[in-house]
Amino acid sequence: MARRKGIMRLMLMVVIFLALGVLPASVQASAPYVFHDLGTLGGSESSAQAINNIGQVAGSATTSSGQTHAFLYPYPGGPMQDLGTLGGDSYANGINDQGQVVGCFWIGGQLHPFLYSYPGGPMEDLGTFGTGYWFNSAYAINNSGLVVGLSGVAGAWCHAFSYQYPGGPMQDLNNLANIGPTREGYAYDVNNSGQAVGWYFGTWGEQYHAFLYQCPDGPWKDLVIDHRV
Repeated sequence: MARRKGIMRLMLMVVIFLALGVLPASVQASAPYVFHDLGTLGGSESSAQAINNIGQVAGSATTSSGQTHAFLYPYPGGPMQDLGTLGGDSYANGINDQGQVVGCFWIGGQLHPFLYSYPGGPMEDLGTFGTGYWFNSAYAINNSGLVVGLSGVAGAWCHAFSYQYPGGPMQDLNNLANIGPTREGYAYDVNNSGQAVGWYFGTWGEQYHAFLYQCPDGPWKDLVIDHRV
């Protein structure tokens, strides 16, 4: 009985706090935030990957035919825009404030990086290092059109790349780094100062190290060995 009275007293206090508007600041601060379902492209699934400073969202969603396509959603209001593909499924990973979307799409058994300039496009294939390896993707783009990602190299490895849109060419950041032999490298993000970040490993036991590279000419900073960024 005492326990029940305690619970009732606690519930009454919550009701009073709600009525008086004296909830803790953390609860009050969270009140304005609402989840918005952005929908799909006619299928059953969607995933948002990036958003720019004007509220344009980039991601991927299934279509009514069962394919997965990259999308751009102009928030608020939408509707979700199908960015299409140059082959099979396409996936959006990043977007800048100009509405330029980057990601990858399937073609001929390989993933290729793309750039789509919204509105209207077209979707453009940014190419690869030409080794025939299947994994190639763009992950981020800054407001100057500098794209970063990864592309396959000899030996079934991937190297980080930068690509200054339009025109390129694709630059191998692992080779430009002048840090000795490297096997693998992924560039995941780039800021408006042209600083690309990601991870790589070399031949010292295949330990992963974070890096920062100042595009276009370096220097390359190993954030584990040299933390003086």
